[in-house]
Amino acid sequence: MTTRQYREAILTEFARAGVTDYAFEPGGKHPRVVYTHQGQRHMYVIPATPSDNARGIRNMVADLRRALGLTAP
Repeated sequence: MTTRQYREAILTEFARAGVTDYAFEPGGKHPRVVYTHQGQRHMYVIPATPSDNARGIRNMVADLRRALGLTAP
């Protein structure tokens, strides 16, 4: 997976959750996205590493969905 693919997946989930206030930022070893959801500011570190790419993006999407309340408890 490339950083672009991670970014596209994040934007898809943000659109589903109605998140419009976000910014992608460079980090130390990993980029991050800072966003506002339901009036609170959040940060998510993007695990854009080349190892285990097949599951990496799926795991990231699952994490974001949980954080955005898009999954049933």
